[in-house]
Amino acid sequence: MFCGISIPVLVALTNRFKTKAGGHAQQPRDNLSNTQQVGISKSLALRNGNAQPSETSSGSLDHLQTGRDPVISMDFSYTDVNAKLTEKREMIMRQIWGRAQKMLTGTVIQAGLLRMKTVVPVLQYASLEEDGYLQERWAALLANAAIERGPSHAAFAEVLRQLTVQEVRFSDALYNLAEQRTIELTNVPLQQRAAESVRNLGTRSDLHKLYCATVHIESTPNSMYEFSIALDNLRRCQIIQGPGMEHPQISLTVFGIEFISACRPPEMDASGKGKES
Repeated sequence: MFCGISIPVLVALTNRFKTKAGGHAQQPRDNLSNTQQVGISKSLALRNGNAQPSETSSGSLDHLQTGRDPVISMDFSYTDVNAKLTEKREMIMRQIWGRAQKMLTGTVIQAGLLRMKTVVPVLQYASLEEDGYLQERWAALLANAAIERGPSHAAFAEVLRQLTVQEVRFSDALYNLAEQRTIELTNVPLQQRAAESVRNLGTRSDLHKLYCATVHIESTPNSMYEFSIALDNLRRCQIIQGPGMEHPQISLTVFGIEFISACRPPEMDASGKGKES
């Protein structure tokens, strides 16, 4: 039976990880393109008193792997920089708002009114994000906040802004792993179910391999150091727990399950229409 597992964690897992009608498993929705995002990551240089874009030395793959922020030349005047930043942030906010609307278009979900305390931080934080993968997460967070009883919490925007693209990708991979195991668990006779196999996703060594595969880097001492930082930050944000003396494996928290779910587009049922989470 379900020994040694936190009841709230088990409830959250079973509520979030559902099979589709007819017993078909839900497919992971995380295969966004790694296309280079072009914008403010092209730094500015003054030429003859006019601002002209110039390429930075970092390529698209390097940017995605290191998560380094866009750079801006200090040769600019503050007025020029502020104008360019305002213009760029406005464009990003429009794009994310449009993505969120598209996620809700044609669904059976009744979108409600968004609170200012939700809209303002989501759009303001999202406006600083150039990575297309994370922009999609911000749009999903906004769309889910508009759904009555959808996964939403006042802290989600604050948490998402503190995560790198690698950490978000990795947490999403953990969610997919837990989802897969939950689906497998439902096909096992009740007397033989081992709930710990759902809660415990793997040891530090096991999940280091998953991390490297997810963010597309080689397994090296440097990648282990980067992985350790990612684990610390995900723990700090209460998305995962472990490893520790009593629990040597890493697992998602209830808050982590709800957060990751809120950063995914609203779920669709078998007919292709949206359904409440």
